[in-house]
Amino acid sequence: HVVQSLMANEPKPADMSFKQYMYENFKHDVARGRDENRAIPHHGGLGDSASLRVISFNVHYFRAGYSDQDLHDSTEEVMQIVSQLNPDLCLLQEVPATLVPATQRRFSTLGYAHSVAAGSADVHVLAPSSASFAGERLHVMVLSKLPLVQSEAVPMLDGFAAHAEVALSNGAPLLVYSLHLSVRCVASKRHDEVQAVIAHARAKQAAAAGGTPLPVLIAGDFNQQNEPDYPAEEWRVIAADMARAQLSPTDGVMRALRASGYTPSFEAAAITRPLPPTSAWNGAVVDYCYVNDAIGAHSRASLAVEASYVYYTLASDHLPLVTDLRVGVW
Repeated sequence: HVVQSLMANEPKPADMSFKQYMYENFKHDVARGRDENRAIPHHGGLGDSASLRVISFNVHYFRAGYSDQDLHDSTEEVMQIVSQLNPDLCLLQEVPATLVPATQRRFSTLGYAHSVAAGSADVHVLAPSSASFAGERLHVMVLSKLPLVQSEAVPMLDGFAAHAEVALSNGAPLLVYSLHLSVRCVASKRHDEVQAVIAHARAKQAAAAGGTPLPVLIAGDFNQQNEPDYPAEEWRVIAADMARAQLSPTDGVMRALRASGYTPSFEAAAITRPLPPTSAWNGAVVDYCYVNDAIGAHSRASLAVEASYVYYTLASDHLPLVTDLRVGVW
């Protein structure tokens, strides 16, 4: 909605900052999109071994609001959303360091017995003046109902991605990464961060028995808009606004992932759905789930994206990204 407002040259209320203006537009988008939440089908969970649901959610340190504005604690709202969507894997971003143990405990009550956390880049350390969790480093997490073969924090320059090798229903592995790329930085930094994750996944695949192809899923907050996600007239407005802010219109991340065989979930989905107008409070699509299918003579599993959705909520300043996958195992 904020892009449409800019296209229409609608005046911003004089008594409102531009950040407030963007958030008011985000609230409008959420109110308009809530009916679409009903289109997200019920997920039976582990009872259906061929179906896998993954959500990626920047939880804004479990506070409703936007950017550095903290409106209220939204922990219970987040947990209700997770309970309702019932994913097999939860990939979280912006979990404060001191809340990692509590998050593990809370999620374990919903069946997420396995987890890994990793500290994000230096830019994701909250300011000393922050109303909540001042000075704390925000973390990314993978929480899983499925067993983990192994897990680790994968270095990405001055931060880490959370990585887990998940055991699917027949024991076949799925490589999963939760990441939060840098912001307020040179665009090439995000490119280098994601290249570190791509290289890690490539090394894991090379080390697999017999060089067995392994399916890979990389999801999180990528902090960059991408031209293919917008109609040409909208992108012209976005690009002009980015130019005024002296921001690069591309960071090469999507191109690097595509070159390595990864496809965004909305593009790969068998059930075609329109791309959401936004995934974050600033009117941008910045949250992605990329899938690198593993189909080969020696692979034991493959992934096919059935559908991808966002869940409209004001529990955070980002919307949960829901990806339903069909797992082929043999």
